[in-house]
Formats: sequence, structure tokens, C-alpha cells
Amino acid sequence: MRSLSLPLGMFPKNLQLAVEGSYQGHTYHNDAILMVSGPAAASPFSRSCDTKRLPRIQVTGKELLYWLDYFDKHPGEVFRSDGNPEAVTFPEALSPKFDRLKFPRLKLVTYN
Repeated sequence: MRSLSLPLGMFPKNLQLAVEGSYQGHTYHNDAILMVSGPAAASPFSRSCDTKRLPRIQVTGKELLYWLDYFDKHPGEVFRSDGNPEAVTFPEALSPKFDRLKFPRLKLVTYN
């Protein structure tokens, strides 16, 4: 497993227990810990992305439609994949938010 969706979104008092540890001789490590709900998550390429408290949109009622409409109206807030695993593409205005330390080998492709 690389990610963990906590039951009912209840975090342990010691968050490190959700991230990694061992139980009965089996070790585990989770790269992402998902909250039960929240707004759209920051891009993993963004400095503001917290993979240990990753919000997720619940697809109930009108929630999904709200977020699809939101990003249609705010395309400048979106990091997009261009299909090249060696590059990340995003609006030039988001350049200061890109976390170069986490992704030193990625080619940056920006646009206006």
C-alpha cells in the first residue's frame, strides 16, 4: 500500500503510526494519508501539499459538480499532466508554488 484512508477520518494521536511502523512482524509505510473529506487537494507538485493530511472531495450530491465547475472557472489553479512522466506542466503564475526540492529531476513546462 502507498496510501491510507483512515476509517471515519480519525487520525491517531501519534500521526507517525499512520505513516509507518510494524505489526506482528509486518512493516508498512504510507506515502499519503487521506482525510475523510475536504476541499480539493493541493497538487503533489505544490509546496502546500501535505501528503500526511490529504483532503479528498466526496462524490455526494452536488459536491463533484461544484468542484468540476470551480476548476472550469479557475483553470489557472490547476497542475496538469501532459502525459510525459519526466515533466510537469502548469500555468506560469504557479511557478512560485512548485516544490523543486521534492521533484529536482522533473522538467518544468509552463504556459500563460
